[in-house]
Amino acid sequence: MADIDFLEAIRRESALFVDAAASVPLETPVPTCPGWKVEDLVSHLASVQSWAAAMVEVRAAERLDRKTLASPPAGPAVLAWMREATARLLRALEQAGPSDPMWFWTGHGTVADWRRRQAQEAAVHRWDAQDAAGPCRPLDAALAADGVDELLTLHLARGPERFVGEPGTLHLRATDAAAEWLLTVGPVGLRVEHRGGEADVTARATASDLDLFLWGRLSVFALRVDGSMGLLERFQRLTAL
Repeated sequence: MADIDFLEAIRRESALFVDAAASVPLETPVPTCPGWKVEDLVSHLASVQSWAAAMVEVRAAERLDRKTLASPPAGPAVLAWMREATARLLRALEQAGPSDPMWFWTGHGTVADWRRRQAQEAAVHRWDAQDAAGPCRPLDAALAADGVDELLTLHLARGPERFVGEPGTLHLRATDAAAEWLLTVGPVGLRVEHRGGEADVTARATASDLDLFLWGRLSVFALRVDGSMGLLERFQRLTAL
């Protein structure tokens, strides 16, 4: 994967997120987050950034209960609260050493893990906000390819048993980045390899569209598919977190 400035990505994506959220009424529905309005989306990302910042500040050895943190304000004040949360998160991440150990859900993590996770969180939700507000731009190709890899190798590793079942192979290939994955599902769960190869289904798309597809933001019709469309749709349902 390409080298990525995750701090700059957090800064950029969070600013674009707020701009999009501020451009429409807060009660505007968010199509990609059923049941949520823009205000809910802002409250969510601001809360996540505040939570991550609080843990990075003390290099938390255990998960911090988000219920112990302040609740987001209601109404337009939530936008300023979001900006403050981003500033706090960036300050905490900049002051901490990337290799400093701290809690991460995969086990023994580092501050670098949180730089990456928060960049990906901001990018996908920026897309959600822009999609609710009007035209949205794709995710940065390098960041999106890294997002696919993070989802496949970290998030899904938390529940490999969900992939136990009818065996199948999938080949995902980014058309605008040097990134591809060969996925095998079946009796032992999910295996991820960073290569191409023969597969039951091959899906090609921009890295942005692959990432957004895996996170449930786009349908299978956003991809160029050769092989079993049903297997690809089943895999997307299994990636829902």
